[in-house]
Amino acid sequence: MTDIPSPEEVEGLFPDLLETRKRMDEASAQANARLAQARDGLKKISLGISAWVPIGAPDLDVPDEAHFGYARLADDDAEFSTPRWDLYISEGPPLEPSADGIPLGYEAPKSALSCRRALRIAAARAIPRLIREIVKRAEEVLNKEKNND
Repeated sequence: MTDIPSPEEVEGLFPDLLETRKRMDEASAQANARLAQARDGLKKISLGISAWVPIGAPDLDVPDEAHFGYARLADDDAEFSTPRWDLYISEGPPLEPSADGIPLGYEAPKSALSCRRALRIAAARAIPRLIREIVKRAEEVLNKEKNND
């Protein structure tokens, strides 16, 4: 008579949804653990080098403009906060990077661990690329210093 599902049909959909949620929670926990591991390792090494890499991921609905980076930034929620080193994600398009690699003109970057799940997963996938970019930037700094001697 109508296309409205019965109460039993609706109730029968929840087990699949709960299984999907469980897999999503596992992926989120893995991403959080890898991001915390990378953040802690970078802080411990204490290079003082900023770097950013793109993390656009259509499979996760992450825009091409999204970037993941390690930088020393002030907390965007506090009016007068002390800058701190952390992993950050920005969903906005870059306009122009500054000399030290901090993106100027990005949508305000947020701490990676406080971003939505899809962004955290995309960022966790990009950890190896980010670390290679930090190494590359550190080598550039060393080469500049060597050439200035």
